[in-house]
Amino acid sequence: MSFYQQLKNIYHWLQAQLWRAVYGWPDRQLQLYGVTGTNGKTTTTIILGSILRAAYGKEKVGLLSTEVFWFGENEVPNETHMTSVDAAKVFKYLRDMVNGGVTHVALEMTSHALDQHRLAGLRLRGAIILNVAHEHLD
Repeated sequence: MSFYQQLKNIYHWLQAQLWRAVYGWPDRQLQLYGVTGTNGKTTTTIILGSILRAAYGKEKVGLLSTEVFWFGENEVPNETHMTSVDAAKVFKYLRDMVNGGVTHVALEMTSHALDQHRLAGLRLRGAIILNVAHEHLD
């Protein structure tokens, strides 16, 4: 890994910690379930979210995916179509979920966001790792 990339990763880690603090560490108040891999992340995240809704109730489940965000019963299209939005938005959305009574969240996560520490500090209750293709082995 290049020196520049190492610096960039430190920057992303610091940024994630800053936004976690600004929004009051909302991830500590949620049961988070991450989904990563090369293919099938969005579908798997939505299926997982649906299972959580069946188990805990629609109002108790949040979801962050490439296609849609769930804030309990409210569903909002992801206009950016980014799998992992920036840390400021992730922690804001998690705070909004906590404030709205959400207790469980299905979170689609790219391997690059994980590698670059853009989601640093998130404590996952569970994780699903799907197929990992060559481009994600770096």
